[in-house]
Amino acid sequence: PVTSILYIEAPARVFVSVYNIDGKLLIDRKEAISINVSELPDGMYMIMVYDENKMLVKKERFVKMK
Repeated sequence: PVTSILYIEAPARVFVSVYNIDGKLLIDRKEAISINVSELPDGMYMIMVYDENKMLVKKERFVKMK
């Protein structure tokens, strides 16, 4: 579970998108190393990590909790 900051570990520059469970885009960051999710309501979310060519390299679910 995540409470406020979600850290991204990647060997190269990545682009990150966070979606709610209904597929609505909530956060979109370029060259992300961390994402502040503290403003999101508690619940389940999907994070998509793309390389610099916009190819999906990782898709993961996470739970945001206080």
